[in-house]
Amino acid sequence: MSKDERRARQLAELMLGINRGIESTDGTTYEEFCDSWRVQAQLASQLILVGQHVHRLNIPVDGELRRVFRTLRDDLAHDYFVVRPERLWAAHARLPGLKEDIEQRLAAEQEKAHENSPRQRTEQRKRDGASNPGLAGN
Repeated sequence: MSKDERRARQLAELMLGINRGIESTDGTTYEEFCDSWRVQAQLASQLILVGQHVHRLNIPVDGELRRVFRTLRDDLAHDYFVVRPERLWAAHARLPGLKEDIEQRLAAEQEKAHENSPRQRTEQRKRDGASNPGLAGN
């Protein structure tokens, strides 16, 4: 698997984790969240995934968001202490902002990579030559 393919897979997993984190509490009030260990556990598992990918992918997100998700991921994954529901809920509230930030950065990154890709330019030259055989020998 190439580096670009690995990054694309990890980005897809990151977005899946963000979406699942948001969906895990969809329609849930804070009081219901605090009373449900299942919903807390589901959100925590997605926050671990999000924190891991934010760190691993080195996506230039806001430094505060990076710190929040990375620190929470470490606390959850390594069980440094019992994570209080209000801390999970606060991180959950930041997921939509993280999602929007990453989507904007990824769109810009993909557009730039597509425009500047030597492979893309080579493939375009091949297509141009194949569609106009008279130019293929030039």
